[in-house]
Amino acid sequence: MHIEFLVEEPSMEMTLKILIPKMIGSQHTFVIHNFQDKKKLLKRLPKRMQAYANFLPSDWRIVVLVDRDNDNCKQLKQALSKASHVVIKKKGHVVLHRIAIEELEAWFLGDIPAIRVEFPKVPANLYKNKKFRDPDAIKAMPLS
Repeated sequence: MHIEFLVEEPSMEMTLKILIPKMIGSQHTFVIHNFQDKKKLLKRLPKRMQAYANFLPSDWRIVVLVDRDNDNCKQLKQALSKASHVVIKKKGHVVLHRIAIEELEAWFLGDIPAIRVEFPKVPANLYKNKKFRDPDAIKAMPLS
């Protein structure tokens, strides 16, 4: 089996590059397509899905992964499903739409011991800092 991942940002791409081989083993292959921006991914998704519908082998799967940000989950899921309908209808393939409800970065910050393995200077009692007590409340920093 081969899996095509369509993601919106570099941090998700890097995460998947590490996690996916551990999850699927060496008998399967995968490629990650990073669109660099959620708006770009959503804009290009219908044409990408049309292209997949024209050649997709039977042993391929597609996973579309985006952050919720401030979007309405139901509307976002409907937009993803609408864009992917041609692949499902024409080829009968599996297309998974996954919405990360909280920022990926907040998920990482929830595991202080794992952070300390990579960054030993991070204090072991970081969780006592008010900002880090609730990782799901951490919002992405605006890029300057």
